[in-house]
Amino acid sequence: MDIEIIIIGDEISLGIKTDTNGPYLSHILNKLGIKVRWRTIVGDESEALVEALRTANERSQLIITTGGLGPTHDDITRKALSRAFNQQLILQEEVLQNIKDRFKKYNKIMPQSNTVQALVPKNAKIWKNEMGTAPGLCSKLADNKYYIALPGVPNELKYFSEQYLIPFIQTLNPTGKHYISRTLHTIGTSESALAELVSPIINKEKILNISFLASIFGIDITFYGYFINETKGKKELDRLEKELKGKLDDLLYGIDEENLEYAIGRLLQVHNKRLAIAESCTGGLIGHRITNIAGSSEYFERGIIAYSNQSKIDLLNVSPLILERYGAVSEQTAKAMAKGVRYLSEVDIGLSITGIAGPSGGTKEKPIGLVYIAISTHNDCEVKKFNLTGDRKTIKQKASQFALNYLRLYLMEKG
Repeated sequence: MDIEIIIIGDEISLGIKTDTNGPYLSHILNKLGIKVRWRTIVGDESEALVEALRTANERSQLIITTGGLGPTHDDITRKALSRAFNQQLILQEEVLQNIKDRFKKYNKIMPQSNTVQALVPKNAKIWKNEMGTAPGLCSKLADNKYYIALPGVPNELKYFSEQYLIPFIQTLNPTGKHYISRTLHTIGTSESALAELVSPIINKEKILNISFLASIFGIDITFYGYFINETKGKKELDRLEKELKGKLDDLLYGIDEENLEYAIGRLLQVHNKRLAIAESCTGGLIGHRITNIAGSSEYFERGIIAYSNQSKIDLLNVSPLILERYGAVSEQTAKAMAKGVRYLSEVDIGLSITGIAGPSGGTKEKPIGLVYIAISTHNDCEVKKFNLTGDRKTIKQKASQFALNYLRLYLMEKG
């Protein structure tokens, strides 16, 4: 089945907002065993949308639109559908009453402009909206084709997808195949080096598809397939995961939803350790990520943002002499920060980070992107130097990832 998604709105076509509806729909359809062949973005221009709808009808069995069903002048989807498919718009009293009831529920009077949302193509089936005012529309066209028009508000789109779209697609899907996948998260090597490392496995793989996705957080290996028998499909995933794990070793830090902060929490619990963090250049980002994991209070004691030199002295007992002699961004200061936060927090491990995120403040000796990360325990204190690239936000994100990975590898090696 060829499916096309049409995303409607100037805010998307002009780049004011990022499209999240298209990826969301593609993902849920893919899980149903159906690939989206085309995804089109159209601004709030009637002629352009009519053309896009007619083009989609020529090459697709199902068209899904999102957006343009509101009550304002730039909500053009209803009229465009009517023109593209020669379907008369009629006022549906039941839909109008639903809209009035929704306003009444919140003790508000319905503006007259909302009446337009009750104008629907004559042959369309109405999908009731329990999250907003715009109904969803589903209509059968010639040659056993369909279009589905859904609101663009993300929470409304999700509601319609779960309540109506997925069950409808399941009745149309002739193959009955299910998309299943697994993603292995890695860090510590380049995409080309990783591909070379696992090439003996990839080159002989005949059943599953394999793809690589590089980002500032590392490289993901995703393998997937379409199976009528889900149990058989999961066995294939298990088989390939086992083969890849044998090659990846400590480059692998998580599977599917397991991010790096999840891996840290798991290791701290296994080794019965408690952690405290002192952050300078990352401004609390590492602590934020650690505490995104439910139950992190079991192993995370505190995080201190010591941005200025004086705060490093006041909050972490860093010696003014160290700061004066070596500077805030130095191996010596990183060690002093890690020792200070561990001692003051009375925990097993102190993690610290200090660096230059830019865009100013760099020198020839200490360029932008220079970062020191230190780990202090009762027995020793280690520090690593990193030279990161990117803008300020990217450097901060990379620094948090490198710090967590440094801690992960430390825990794996020394517990």
